[in-house]
Amino acid sequence: MTNFAMNDLRRLHERYQVEIKQEVLSTLRSGWWLNGNKGALELALAAVVALTKPQGREVLLVANAGGYASGACWRNGFVPHFVDVEPYSHLMDIHAAVEAASSLTAAMVVTHLYGNVAVIPVSLDQTADNRNRGSCE
Repeated sequence: MTNFAMNDLRRLHERYQVEIKQEVLSTLRSGWWLNGNKGALELALAAVVALTKPQGREVLLVANAGGYASGACWRNGFVPHFVDVEPYSHLMDIHAAVEAASSLTAAMVVTHLYGNVAVIPVSLDQTADNRNRGSCE
């Protein structure tokens, strides 16, 4: 039986050490670092605040995938508003999100889970006060 080295960081580092060092130093010197989804969600919601100055302070999301999103909400002055999931995929029920959307809704965080990809056929502009101008069919 042949053994294969899986995730052999030493071998990869030896091969790409110059490039790795350049990129790590460049990132550290920039002063910016995104630590996965949590950091990205926090920045995205901060951008919503900075760029759109939303009237509403709620963000639509689902409870079964809302840990990072809830934290990002609280750190940006938003309140999580949990909506139902589809029973077969456990993804956000877009019809429930459309029904939950209101003038208080500033954003919607839709998470892809368990290999399933959420399809979002509407925008917040097509919901709530403008329901008659769009649908999620």
